[in-house]
Amino acid sequence: MGNTLNGQVPAVTASYEQIVQTSPCPTCRGTGQVSTDSDSEYIALIPLTDRRLRPRRTTIKLLLTVLFCLTVSILTLFFLFPRSILLTSSSPLLLPSVVNITDDDIVSLIVSVSLMNIFNFSNFNFVPVNVRSISVLSLYHSTLINNYIVDTNTWISPRSTQKLNVSLSLIFDADSFKPYLATLCTVNNTAFNRIYINFGIDVAASLLGQRVESSLNTVQLVSCYPTSDAYPPLVTTSRPATPVQNGPYSS
Repeated sequence: MGNTLNGQVPAVTASYEQIVQTSPCPTCRGTGQVSTDSDSEYIALIPLTDRRLRPRRTTIKLLLTVLFCLTVSILTLFFLFPRSILLTSSSPLLLPSVVNITDDDIVSLIVSVSLMNIFNFSNFNFVPVNVRSISVLSLYHSTLINNYIVDTNTWISPRSTQKLNVSLSLIFDADSFKPYLATLCTVNNTAFNRIYINFGIDVAASLLGQRVESSLNTVQLVSCYPTSDAYPPLVTTSRPATPVQNGPYSS
């Protein structure tokens, strides 16, 4: 009866995994099988030593990110770090546009000089600088002649030098200057009608929202020979040299 072989029932050759649809087990690297219908009921436990948990180039990516951030920070600090601003003067001699001498009274002669003083403003920063105000103090023989302050809005380009023009009006009306200065200025000889004026220049500027200042003290020759047609053309003569006095230990 039935299919028998020598009176024995033949063994079933089909295995369980062949009858039921299965899927690879995620915890045994594909060597085990679980039922497809019940694979959502299991929790995969992956050991810490599994190479799938090991970072793949994470260290390299992290190092590259750190290096990039450091490079950007260093470059930002390098270009935005405040550098100095410098004032210089390249005009040892100033030739005024107008020189007047009032000669109503020989005792109260007054010399007035109108001139343009030019200074060089150097910006060593990688960002522009905004010049807000310029102050010029003029001294002659330690006597204040003029204190000129002007507000401006001049932009100096990065890594450049620009000229700053300042119009000055110097009036020598102190009693100590009368009348010898007027007499000196009317001498038709540059050895006498050029006087030394001490200029103190202060510039206030704005750099990246911060206030910066630069100062310059300079001594310049100023011609005080009158520009009126009543005076003859100026005769240029070299200024006599000041004799050098020997010290007590000189031979």
